Amino acid sequence: MTPEEVLASLVELAKRTGIRVRFDEFDELSAQGGLCMVKGEPLVVLDARSPVAEQAEILAAALSRFGVLPIYLPRARSRRFALRH
Repeated sequence: MTPEEVLASLVELAKRTGIRVRFDEFDELSAQGGLCMVKGEPLVVLDARSPVAEQAEILAAALSRFGVLPIYLPRARSRRFALRH
């Protein structure tokens, strides 16, 4: 899977688990995005200008907090994304 395919799969997984994903262009260069709660609902905000692999890593880390990632990503690719906790 390419990074684009991984990201698309993660976005679809997030959608199916009730987690919204939003892509915004951040003004702050050091901001990367991540998981937050808005009105009690989970939302992952990603910098649209970040590399796709970085976006996938941030989204994968957010999904892992809900216990859904390890069974979803192909094993060979899952090591590529170092999950941040």
